[in-house]
Amino acid sequence: MTTPHLRTRIGSSPMPKARYHYNIMLRPEPEGGYTALVPALPGCVTYGRTVDEAREMAKDAISGYIASLRKRGDTAPPVHG
Repeated sequence: MTTPHLRTRIGSSPMPKARYHYNIMLRPEPEGGYTALVPALPGCVTYGRTVDEAREMAKDAISGYIASLRKRGDTAPPVHG
């Protein structure tokens, strides 16, 4: 399976929203559905019953991951590729 590109707008401040582009890996699971992993964000993993649901869940997971980093005063890892 190819690794699709995920585009999502992230940010909650009044400043213009930052745009991050992270690759996700979709892994079909034997019991059904797909695990979505974001290699650039360690521990950022989610699941969806369909490819589309897994992609949407990945957007949400990325958003939460970045929000958590910002809350701690950290910055998002750079995007390579």
